[in-house]
Amino acid sequence: MQMDINQLREIEVYRKTNVLAGESGLSNEVLNVTITDAPDAFPWYRTGDFIVTTGYPFTSNKDWKEGLWDFLNEVVKRGGAGIGIKMGRYIPYLPDRVIKFADQNHFPILELPGEPSWTDIIVPAITEINKQQKYELEMTHKVYKRFQTLLKNGSSLEELAELLENFMDCPVTIYIRAFNLIVNTSGVELSQGKVEEIISGITAAPDHTARTIYTHREDFTVRWNYNASRLVSTVFVWGLNAPLSAWKKAALEQMAIITSVETERLRTIANTYQHFRNDFLDTLLSEHTLKREVILRRAKEVDWEMKDRYKVVILDCPEDNTNEGDLPESQRKLNILGDFTNELRWLLPKTLTGLDSQNHLILLVTEDVDEGTISKNLKLMAERLKIKIIVGGLGRTSELESLNSSYKEALLALKVAETEAQGAPRKDMQLWMSDFARLDVERILFSEDPRSESEKLVKEYLHKVIEYDEKNGGEILTTLKTFINNNANYDATAKVMFVHKNTVRYRINKIRKLTTLDPDKMKDLMLLQLAVTAHDLG
Repeated sequence: MQMDINQLREIEVYRKTNVLAGESGLSNEVLNVTITDAPDAFPWYRTGDFIVTTGYPFTSNKDWKEGLWDFLNEVVKRGGAGIGIKMGRYIPYLPDRVIKFADQNHFPILELPGEPSWTDIIVPAITEINKQQKYELEMTHKVYKRFQTLLKNGSSLEELAELLENFMDCPVTIYIRAFNLIVNTSGVELSQGKVEEIISGITAAPDHTARTIYTHREDFTVRWNYNASRLVSTVFVWGLNAPLSAWKKAALEQMAIITSVETERLRTIANTYQHFRNDFLDTLLSEHTLKREVILRRAKEVDWEMKDRYKVVILDCPEDNTNEGDLPESQRKLNILGDFTNELRWLLPKTLTGLDSQNHLILLVTEDVDEGTISKNLKLMAERLKIKIIVGGLGRTSELESLNSSYKEALLALKVAETEAQGAPRKDMQLWMSDFARLDVERILFSEDPRSESEKLVKEYLHKVIEYDEKNGGEILTTLKTFINNNANYDATAKVMFVHKNTVRYRINKIRKLTTLDPDKMKDLMLLQLAVTAHDLG
């Protein structure tokens, strides 16, 4: 650790000094001790200088108060550590504004004893500074050598963390966020959830940016590793809250570099693995029919534990929120996928993730998770990842062998969401999510094959009606057509069909139960009309 003014005052000749002002700056680092004996010596002042003086140079051609004020301002501006004055002969006392200025700027002003010579004051301090600087150099060399030796021997991240703990004399936690990898040294049992909680508390502060390197708190120091705006990893040193010496900073920087290299190694492996997962996912979502045993075998090959039924979610981030505009689109999407996968491990732990052939982000969500839960967790994820806008489409639950159906529905829903998002005023964070199950007319308007989608509507909404009529010799479908043709008027429908109005009401109520649509609502009636028209044409 470099000498500070507190340590300077432990040297024999400085023990009789009095602190006249700026006591809060006694921890200022002292890099040099020098004397000023000329009024124009300002250009030679350097950062970390502790300057000793009688004050004579400031009184030779101006009032001593003005001379002292100018001197003090210049030293503070140039990053000086503090000043020591032999009071009495030229500087009788410190004016109030000088004391106030020194206190505000944490700049110590010491009263030096009058008896010792300048040599007796300066030489012991310079000797101690040189001694400490030599120690810093030796320790820095030792840090590099020890880390280099362990790396050559192929030591693990755990062994490297223990080495850092030895140098820092404090417990250490290394966290590689993208891969949920956490390494704690002795005495620390910190979970990933707790680390994420600490990170969220710090990164939410307005003064924290992707350029922040160190954060000091009462009970720890953390070194951040960012890649563009994405937090990659952190190194926590617990119990360390003082400024770092040069060699301790070197040790922490070595660990940060090693962590970054390890992160890239893991990313390369993960990207290769994800490539196989994406290929499997693409096949799973295609129109090719795979037997369940084949699907489960291939899922095991890519380390996926698959459930019986899923709903497909397709996501896109249309704006570049990652500050990675110089990366190829495929790599940018892989990076986003990695972030999403990491977050979803906590938010929706059973969800499987990948990219389709169009580089859309695909989520396979288990059937027990509803649309509200999906949207809620996507918003939380976007806030944590600082993503401005997410557009998504949600398909209905499908069997494992027929996920292509849910995928097609999610694609159509995505188009609806994209249309809704276009031209909408931008806010801090927006999620445009469209659920296929809630669509009606849009299913035909946004479909690439309107006829096929119309046939699905017939099957979905009229199948039970037709089946009921055939089984009971009823006229439910005929009543629906007549009701539509008479602008949903009960009296007119009853008149045309030669039945009582209550009979019409009974049949319309039966349609509600069989189709889950309400003919009294304009939107549902329009959907039923489309289904009836498609049925008549087909």
